[in-house]
Amino acid sequence: MKTISHEDFSDKLQSSFDLIDEQGQSLSVVLEKIERFPAQRVTEGFREPFGLIFVGTHGVLCPQGNYLLRHVSGWDTPMFIVPVAERPDGAYVYQAIYN
Repeated sequence: MKTISHEDFSDKLQSSFDLIDEQGQSLSVVLEKIERFPAQRVTEGFREPFGLIFVGTHGVLCPQGNYLLRHVSGWDTPMFIVPVAERPDGAYVYQAIYN
């Protein structure tokens, strides 16, 4: 299995994805931000830590958990996401951290 890096998402910034749960239900989210975290040391063979911020549908909260993240192009990857905020307009913000 290929190790995911922030570069896998750089061309997908501001585009739509579906978060698909174990029952096959999906929620549309948009990749809003890619955060690169400074690493004290990155050992060869390990990735640079990074985070992804997604914005979801207004008024629909997706619980913390494992999902299949599928881009509109068909590219997908498993992901653990956490809801981290609710915006004033009712949209929920989600974060995934890779370290």
